[in-house]
Amino acid sequence: MDQASDKLINDGHRVGDFVDDTSANRKPTNVVALQEEINHQTSQKDRRDNHFPPERSESRESGITRRSSIMKDNRPRNRVKKTVSFTSMPSEKKITSVADCLAFMTRGTKLIKVRSNSRQYWRTFTLDTDRSAIRWTPTSKKPDLAKVSIASMKEILIGKRTEVFRNRDAADCAGECAFSVVYGDDYESLDLLASSPDEANIWVTGLMALMVSLNGSSVHNLNSNHLGYDERDAWLSECFQSVADVFDTDKTLSEDQVAALIADLCPTLPLSKIKQRIKEFQSTKVDEGLTSIDMNAFIEIYKELATRPEIYHLLIRYANKEYMTVDDLTTFLESEQGITNASREYAVDVIERFEPSAASRSNSHLHIEGLTRFLLSDECDIFDPVHRVVCQDMTQPLPHYFIASSHNT
Repeated sequence: MDQASDKLINDGHRVGDFVDDTSANRKPTNVVALQEEINHQTSQKDRRDNHFPPERSESRESGITRRSSIMKDNRPRNRVKKTVSFTSMPSEKKITSVADCLAFMTRGTKLIKVRSNSRQYWRTFTLDTDRSAIRWTPTSKKPDLAKVSIASMKEILIGKRTEVFRNRDAADCAGECAFSVVYGDDYESLDLLASSPDEANIWVTGLMALMVSLNGSSVHNLNSNHLGYDERDAWLSECFQSVADVFDTDKTLSEDQVAALIADLCPTLPLSKIKQRIKEFQSTKVDEGLTSIDMNAFIEIYKELATRPEIYHLLIRYANKEYMTVDDLTTFLESEQGITNASREYAVDVIERFEPSAASRSNSHLHIEGLTRFLLSDECDIFDPVHRVVCQDMTQPLPHYFIASSHNT
């Protein structure tokens, strides 16, 4: 053993700095190997003290990269694209009218076509651009046969109400996603399953509106966002104009003014959500140089925020138009709300108390705002108002109540 090596081994302080306990306790039978280990660890410590990057390790060569080396590695990588999701982006317009439903149907939807022989097929269903028929692809039939015209439709059934659905296992499909189109002189049924209740509601609402329009009812002008003379738009225009008159603006309002107006008309909406939607809407108008909001933009923003699709679909389902009459509301109260012997007088009272538009109240019409306010009121609360006060017998001894109670109470 040479003098330098002997000094390295016998100098306890120096060896202890760079050699772990197992190395220090080993017999110095291989002095060369021990000195190489000391030199390697000394080199690593010097690099750390001088902030040098660590040497490339074998794990790096095997494809496992250190955290600090990710940005330094210029090799191409398959990175997952990160996206940010908002509650309502401008490109994801919510269904707020029959026109929105028809546009959705025209773009096409994948639905399951259910057959009586227990077979089912995914098919793409679309509404013709002239809105005269719905058709599906792919099909083994001729294109002219793989369709059902709107004129031949007799009824739209919601849920699993046909023989085809009743013969299937109840667990096969959710009733909220099922609907059937009854058509033809033989009353055949086209039984369909949507991927979600929302898609089923859109198709049911759109088909009902088309059938009513074809039969010459008051539902018309389906190309616009309203059906005929729209009392709802007239009411919103009056609300906007009244605020514009107060601030003496030139038919426009600022973002804060519009947010305050919408919050006043729809108190259940969080102000933060209203402001976020306004900013998203304004971001799409940057190229046009718009900094304020006009009446049409206000109506569009308000409808997207305040219209609840599930309530709107109920409205169309029972009224086949943009508002409920007294008879429509009476039917809704009996069928949907379970109010037995609902009278016309009660329906008129509901309209008078919950419909915000004076013009609609004078015509005994209940629009989506009035219906939403009614359904969210204490009058429709699932909680029994009788139980707001003590209504049980409280004269018994205390142990009686403990005995009669379950762990859930």
